[in-house]
Amino acid sequence: MAILHEHTHFYKEIFEIPGFFSGPAVVFGFHEIGVRKEYYANFANLSLRRKIKKIKFALRRKWLAFLGRAHSDIEVPQEFQARNIVELLENRGIKDVNVIDLFDARANKRYDMNHPVPQSEHERYGLFMDIGSIEHLFDTRQCIENEIRMVRTGGTYMLHTNVNGYYEHGFHVFNPEALTKVLTLNGFEILYLRYSTPLCVPLESPSQARDVIIWLVARKLAPIADFILPQQGRWETWYS
Repeated sequence: MAILHEHTHFYKEIFEIPGFFSGPAVVFGFHEIGVRKEYYANFANLSLRRKIKKIKFALRRKWLAFLGRAHSDIEVPQEFQARNIVELLENRGIKDVNVIDLFDARANKRYDMNHPVPQSEHERYGLFMDIGSIEHLFDTRQCIENEIRMVRTGGTYMLHTNVNGYYEHGFHVFNPEALTKVLTLNGFEILYLRYSTPLCVPLESPSQARDVIIWLVARKLAPIADFILPQQGRWETWYS
């Protein structure tokens, strides 16, 4: 799993949310930073070969943006020269960064998120980031309960997952209503909500493209007592 240069525009916006970088932090999945040097480095400091690559990248990105297939923002911040998400968060001042992954040996927390995490993990983290992992879990109900219980009151939760298309990418594709409702019903305030194509063309609705990503950030306002399950709103409207 990796953070791609196509996604950096949305990360830039998210990283500007006040209090986002609050430790300790935990990330679900060990994510590499898939951004090549020519994308973020100063043009004058590049070799001739990388300068040519940077020009080609900029021209291609502008052409794709003109066709409506990519975001027009081609500037990639210097911080994305980090090798992985742990290093990026550490560079932003969070010194206690943890990674959950059942299979990756680089993770320091080998939890199966289909099952409840230890209660000692509840209300512990200032930041929880799920960058495209929840859709690969069979029991998404348990997974999201684990994730939001691990966020401490006042902490931040970020979720990036698919809400349309992505055939065979994971086990699930989500209705955005389920994700926003489960957060608001369990004491979170939505701070950031965007939709995009895989190449980060902004969308007003997940219905506007075949494969769609949600970018969701929420702040925890109160501890969770009993986990509240959302109901789909269409049925209340239907039967009323």
